[in-house]
Amino acid sequence: MVSALRKNHILRLAPGLMATFVLGMTLSCQAAFTRGPYLSFADDPAHSMVVSWGTQSLQTGVVWYGTSIPYSMLVNEITPDTIHHVQLPGLSVNTHYFYRVFSGSDSATGDFWTAPLPTDPIEIIGYGDSQYFPIIHSRIVQQFMQYSPRLILKAGDSAVNGTYGEFNYLFFGPTQNAICHVPLISCPGNHDADSGTTWLTFTYNMYKRLFEFPGNELYFSFDFGPVHFTILNSQVAWQYGPETPQTQWLMADLAATEQPYRIVMFHTPPYTSGSGNPSNMSLRQYWCPIFGQHHVQMVINGHQHFYQRCEPGDGIVYVITGGAGSGLYNPTFDSSYVRAAYPTYHFLRLQIQPDSIVVTAIDTSNTVLDRFTLFPWRLPVPAPILNLTIHRETGGIRLNWGTIRQDTSGFPLTITQYRIYRNTLTPSFLPDSTNYLNATADSTFRDTSISPQTTHAFYQVTAIAPMTQRTR
Repeated sequence: MVSALRKNHILRLAPGLMATFVLGMTLSCQAAFTRGPYLSFADDPAHSMVVSWGTQSLQTGVVWYGTSIPYSMLVNEITPDTIHHVQLPGLSVNTHYFYRVFSGSDSATGDFWTAPLPTDPIEIIGYGDSQYFPIIHSRIVQQFMQYSPRLILKAGDSAVNGTYGEFNYLFFGPTQNAICHVPLISCPGNHDADSGTTWLTFTYNMYKRLFEFPGNELYFSFDFGPVHFTILNSQVAWQYGPETPQTQWLMADLAATEQPYRIVMFHTPPYTSGSGNPSNMSLRQYWCPIFGQHHVQMVINGHQHFYQRCEPGDGIVYVITGGAGSGLYNPTFDSSYVRAAYPTYHFLRLQIQPDSIVVTAIDTSNTVLDRFTLFPWRLPVPAPILNLTIHRETGGIRLNWGTIRQDTSGFPLTITQYRIYRNTLTPSFLPDSTNYLNATADSTFRDTSISPQTTHAFYQVTAIAPMTQRTR
């Protein structure tokens, strides 16, 4: 996290005191904005937000904010800088806030919503590879803002050579009227790296100076409503292997989440077909099995300058959204996993509900290119076993029950086995190893181990569904 976030004072003043303070700030400042304000977050987006901006000379600034105007709270920068990041803490979930930045001779206003509750329907935008053509980038941004998104995801490549001037002209210029209202989170692309660095030595000093993201800012995760987002840095090859810090972190991150939706975003695609760049086979070898093991539903990539949806059969949808301002490549259907492909400028619209996410790819003429639906991953819980009957017969006890075909929510379910437990002492017992009798894939079982002299026997049958099963 950039240290500027630790150089702020947070004050809460009565609204009546604000006018005098604001007047003093306006009269005493000299420098003007060069960029911003723009929004992101470095901590929980349900309870904090970062307001950023740039100035020509070293300055300190003030951010007033609150749920109404006049504002009720402020954060005051302590250390002068030309790149400013001020964190607004202590916010409430799913709440509309207004803010005003005073820095130098300029002031600017904006507003935002904090992250929603898991049950709140929201819209999220995804897109990538906007370098080279800011006019196209501006058109894409103007178009997706009509959906009032609560979050914007950028799949990398906002600059060409990672310079300060390129970020200002190619990224902040086209997005300014959007990201002062909606937080943006990006993953690093190869063109975002510092000028002069290579695939083996990529550094992102300017990228990290300009943006405020969680963790180390190159790979991190956060929850937004019902979705767990995992952001990765795919640009340095030695970070892919199973023993590397990033891959170790990735496994721990996905294992820890209990969110029903898991979406991963990084720049270089492990599955693609067409001109431009090949599939990254190392990512496919090392990372894709981890995604499958931890029930990831969608992976968002850029790098290829077109739209393409790939489904390799592991239950994950791999979407390439690299068409926001670079020269277009030509996708193909040469690989069996390609389901849709278009060589056009576009963005992704994610309509998020508790029971589904509808993902739509839309081009610059508002034409729907592709649409698919994601469903929440849930640990399958079989519906109760019904119609269990027990009959004594020669040589044992016969149990029969109804076959389970759905979970407790009514979704289709495949049962791998039924486990039978027996207790000859009490009807109130736990189905544990001391009472375990046997297992079967059928809906009938014959207990031949019970003694003919037994006068009472109590049975319990449980159904087992695989944890990796997905309900759609």
